[in-house]
Amino acid sequence: MTYYETFNVLAFHFVYRFRVIVQGKFQELTANWKLGHWLTIAIIFTICHTTLLLWGISFSSLTNEYSLSLDPTMYIDLYGVNTSDPTVGYVVIEFRRLNEATGLENYHYGTLLTFAICIGMFGVSATMMVVCSAFIIEALQSIKVSTAKKNQQRMLFRALLIQSLIPCIFSYIPLCIIWLFPLMTGVALGALGNLLTMTSTVFPSVDAIIIIWFIPAYKNAVKMWILNKIRPLDLVIVSSYSMS
Repeated sequence: MTYYETFNVLAFHFVYRFRVIVQGKFQELTANWKLGHWLTIAIIFTICHTTLLLWGISFSSLTNEYSLSLDPTMYIDLYGVNTSDPTVGYVVIEFRRLNEATGLENYHYGTLLTFAICIGMFGVSATMMVVCSAFIIEALQSIKVSTAKKNQQRMLFRALLIQSLIPCIFSYIPLCIIWLFPLMTGVALGALGNLLTMTSTVFPSVDAIIIIWFIPAYKNAVKMWILNKIRPLDLVIVSSYSMS
């Protein structure tokens, strides 16, 4: 669960860039804020975000009597695991369940609630990024500062946009497919769902690398820190002379 908190961190990057660039009431309101104020807001948001996700997942996605009663043949063929064994734990997304009385499949409201909460939580961070980006782009076009400062802010914002492109490709799109495709079509993703789930973890793994690569000052600072760590304390230069 905490692995995906990097999305919230990325959203806060946009809020901070918005705070620095965009002039307005928000900047005036937070003018006297210290580090403790920002950390408090971040901690409260993270706790609420995680609690809501855990609460939503508790309605579905966990092994239950219905999931144990399903035919395990597909899972045995794919993974060699008998999912009807109660000692085997796995995550299952059941949008519909078979009604034995009518023979029809009915929507499982617990899963739909989980779906709404998860999409809503990811939507909050995505909305923050989009809204802040719109204001930042408008401010950068009209900002009246030195060219050097404007170029620096544009470079930092461009790096932030590239940071955001990675989760869109490897996280937001796969997660939308995992949730929306079965809901809209009624077709199970099977092994493809597992592959999409694994790709959604790419962004948290490479986030720091992206920052190092696209922000020259930070990249140089990291480079110098590494060189200072591996540089020998004492260098002995030996010169040889040939005597004739």
